[in-house]
Amino acid sequence: MTPPLLFTVALLLIFYWFLFQETVLRKKDNEYQKTVQIQQLQYQSISREIESARRNSHDMKHYLQGMYELLEQGQVEEVKERLTQVVERVDHRENENYCENPAVNVLLQYYAGLARDEDIRFEAKVECGELPIPNMELTTLFGNILDNAIYSCRQVKKEPRIDVKIGMIGDSLLVLVTNSCEKVYPSGLYRMDADFVPAEAFVSGKQGGGFGLKSITMTVQKYRGEAGFQFDEKAQKFTTRIRMNLHPKML
Repeated sequence: MTPPLLFTVALLLIFYWFLFQETVLRKKDNEYQKTVQIQQLQYQSISREIESARRNSHDMKHYLQGMYELLEQGQVEEVKERLTQVVERVDHRENENYCENPAVNVLLQYYAGLARDEDIRFEAKVECGELPIPNMELTTLFGNILDNAIYSCRQVKKEPRIDVKIGMIGDSLLVLVTNSCEKVYPSGLYRMDADFVPAEAFVSGKQGGGFGLKSITMTVQKYRGEAGFQFDEKAQKFTTRIRMNLHPKML
């Protein structure tokens, strides 16, 4: 090849390389925008459900107390005992306090109530105060994690449970959620006998698909953190492990 021809070929290669990079960036940006829109819809949906549950719980509490007073006049001991248990359950749910962060506390109250209504054991150890993370991101993050956990537990035949651990070490927020799980749907991109793997290792088993793990990962990466997922077939459990830098701009 002559020097002018080589120069032309080089220019074309550079042009196509930039064109390829632009296409990749646009694709990533479109995927990001789509995930953000889904997160906003999830936040609105979860917020409405939590508010509705709180209103229903409050209304039901007063209704049951009124029924208790009426039945008390008829000396119906068995009904009184059952109503007492229900009222105490409502009181317990309203007064549960998991941590000092209002958004995280309300989310845990809500999902603990959902779990117990479906006979799923729910345990949480949380040390979490004020966080520099918007409520929408906290809601979609923990909402996706716990939605997935409850969905998996519904498929389990024996003694389903969810264990939540949230804590802070230095400038990092650490989250470890383990739930009962009998089956996952591997994408084939990663070995399932490895340690923690990224969201791309799984595909959704929900009808119509899902963006839960992808949404979790996107939020965590925004804070320059790490998200990993692990399925233990022998123990029949699924673990979500995340670390988020609370001051990513300082890193």
